[in-house]
Amino acid sequence: MNTVKESENTVKILDDRFYLVDEMWFPSVTTILSVYPKGHHLNQWIAENGLDSKRLKMIAGAKGSLVHKSIEKLMAGQQLSLGDYEEDEWRCLIAFQNFWLDYKPELIEAEHPVMSKRLKYAGTLDAALKIDDKLIRVDWKTGNHLYEEHDIQLVAYEMAEREAGKKAADDLWLIQLGTRTKKGYSLHKVTDWSMKDIGFQICLKLWNFAHPNAKPFDKNLPI
Repeated sequence: MNTVKESENTVKILDDRFYLVDEMWFPSVTTILSVYPKGHHLNQWIAENGLDSKRLKMIAGAKGSLVHKSIEKLMAGQQLSLGDYEEDEWRCLIAFQNFWLDYKPELIEAEHPVMSKRLKYAGTLDAALKIDDKLIRVDWKTGNHLYEEHDIQLVAYEMAEREAGKKAADDLWLIQLGTRTKKGYSLHKVTDWSMKDIGFQICLKLWNFAHPNAKPFDKNLPI
């Protein structure tokens, strides 16, 4: 959710679940995947945290957004300061640095918008990297667990890039940052792309059925 200050007394709330493409609103890939069945770990976490689960998810989302934006700054050659981060956020950034030093990638794109005009969905790809002459599309993750929908999300981005005429990736990687490994990160390679593409399209049909003519909300709230 994004906010734009409109006056001294009100703030405009913008819905970031949608992307504007050719004057049409496309739902984001993560929004579409909200219909995907939740795994055992996530269901257990929601059951254990009850009413606090929504608030904790928002806190985790804010942490993930900050780490993503900071990684983008690092890839652009900017310097960061420990004093601007909580310890767990800084550990994620150290893990990213370790990954970068280990693989020495060439950055092709970062925070790159992707869209499928055919299927009417959109999203933002974290990075496209060149490693050992291979094109790798990457998603940074800061959560404690990786779920099947994370794989599906990256496959959906890949298919949108192919539709747009971009070169097909050689690999799709999820890089989990802040883990308890020696270097602080874990690398997960996505497999079974075709089956996960089918899974995403099923989710898309279900989401469209449940949300006909969906569009973002835009409202003003008093400060």
